[in-house]
Amino acid sequence: MVKLLNVITDYFSKEVSGDKEFFGSLPPKRSLQVLLGSKSDIERAKEVFEFFEKRKIPYDQYFISCHRNPFKLLYYACVLPKKARVLMVGGLAYAAPGVLRGWLNYFGKLNPIFVLPVGDDRKLTKVAYESSKFLPPGIEVNLKELDESLEDFLKEVIL
Repeated sequence: MVKLLNVITDYFSKEVSGDKEFFGSLPPKRSLQVLLGSKSDIERAKEVFEFFEKRKIPYDQYFISCHRNPFKLLYYACVLPKKARVLMVGGLAYAAPGVLRGWLNYFGKLNPIFVLPVGDDRKLTKVAYESSKFLPPGIEVNLKELDESLEDFLKEVIL
């Protein structure tokens, strides 16, 4: 694993050295992690942040797209503390939860992953839900059901 981490670190130091904000904030420091597929998901996740802030629950927040920067997600999986809980918020073809679960399994990490599919309307939210629901065997995530209340789902995240 150390050799793989060195290869990834070398790749990033050459190719993506401009993203000091992301790499400077790793490894994650808080036990609750919020990963968004892109910055456009901030508005869609507004209620999530309000829920955590109202309850004074600290969290780390990252933007990671497994489509645009898959090595960033791999690197995150390498350095994620084993006790961290991960809430992933994203839309459309939201593949990141399955990819992260796969990498965490590979590294022997059992971190719980909670998935909140979002979209600009009900149809797009359903697309995100369906893409997060059908994962290969062994790739388990806790998916918010379409008819489940957001508050009930987030209470599970912070347990």
